[in-house]
Amino acid sequence: MEPAAPFRIRHRAALTVVPPVAGVAAAVPLWNAHAEQEFFQVAAELIALGGVALAIQGRFFRLRPHVTGHAGDAFSIVNLVTVLVSIGVGLFFSLRPLAYGEARTPDLPLVAASLATAVAAFAVLALFGNPGEVEEGDEDG
Repeated sequence: MEPAAPFRIRHRAALTVVPPVAGVAAAVPLWNAHAEQEFFQVAAELIALGGVALAIQGRFFRLRPHVTGHAGDAFSIVNLVTVLVSIGVGLFFSLRPLAYGEARTPDLPLVAASLATAVAAFAVLALFGNPGEVEEGDEDG
C-alpha cells in the first residue's frame, strides 16, 4: 500500500489567514482618515498590477494546482477567493473617488486593506509557495 500524499496544512493555513488579517490590520486604523486623489490614482495602478503579477508570475489564481480532492482544499479556495475579492473591492474603492472627484469615509481604509492583502499574499507566496503544488522532491517514482 502506497503512503498517502503529505497534507500541507501549514502552507494552506498561512496563506488563508495572513492576507485577510493584514488587510483588516491596515483598514481599522485608517477608518476615518482621508487621502488625496493622487493616492487613489496610484493605488488603482498598484492593485491592478499586483493582481496581474499574482496571476501571471505566481500563477496564484489557478485553482487546478490547489485542488487535490482532500478536505484541506478549502483553505486554498478560501484564500484565492479572499485575495481576488479584496483586489476587486480595492479597485472599486480606488476608482470611485477618481470618478466622483472626492473620497468618502470607506475609500481609504478599503483601498489600504486591499493593498495590504495583496502584499501579504505576495509575501506568503514568496515564503511558502503555492499551496497544494507538488515539489520535485515530493513526487514518487
